[in-house]
Amino acid sequence: MNKFQCISCGKPADELYRDFKGGIIKISHCSSCDEVVDKYIEYEPVIIYLDALLLKLPAFRHILINTVQTAIWKFTLVILLCEAFIRLLQDRYAKVPMAGPIKPDYVFYSALEWNLYYNYAVSAGELMIFLMAVVTVLFILQRKRGGGPQHPQLNIQLVVRALIWSNFGKVLVIPVMLWGQTYSAIYLSLSRAYVLACYVQALRVTGPASSLLEAVTVISIGSAVQWGVMACLPT
Repeated sequence: MNKFQCISCGKPADELYRDFKGGIIKISHCSSCDEVVDKYIEYEPVIIYLDALLLKLPAFRHILINTVQTAIWKFTLVILLCEAFIRLLQDRYAKVPMAGPIKPDYVFYSALEWNLYYNYAVSAGELMIFLMAVVTVLFILQRKRGGGPQHPQLNIQLVVRALIWSNFGKVLVIPVMLWGQTYSAIYLSLSRAYVLACYVQALRVTGPASSLLEAVTVISIGSAVQWGVMACLPT
């Protein structure tokens, strides 16, 4: 089974490079498109993540497929903490609409508030519902298509890891909500829209929904199920 993927065309690849004796390294080329399998192995991490921020599919393929991701559970805890803190700030602004900018040390004092841990649990539940909904839709889509080389098997672990990683945009909204309270609602909406766009790109790389329309449909269904379930729960 191929472990890697050409970042240009998405076709499977056996290796990214070949290490010859004497320290000579030759970068592999894709047998389908004849392009370099993964040019990012020569790039600095800053360049790679800048391309990922720009939602470029090659960068997503490099990070999600051709790079070994470790300690994804730590990243999940951080993302949930960011989401819980954002909810805590939203609750504060809802109770005191004319409240001024929050002092930076509020980040540390918020650890003493019970609502932070309640919002953490709510955020974890929302993420779990969304992941289950997306995986279910992808499984149905794969069953409908059938097997074959054109429709590879659904790798649930890879899809879940990719969707969790796509939440990195939530980290960017915290400084905005701390120091830019006036337009925080707009920034929060833009952040959530950006995360949804990251979800779409992640599915195009890792899931059966390889086309843009299919990926958007799957994410839309997953988000609708998530919103519907959470709306039915008592507050």
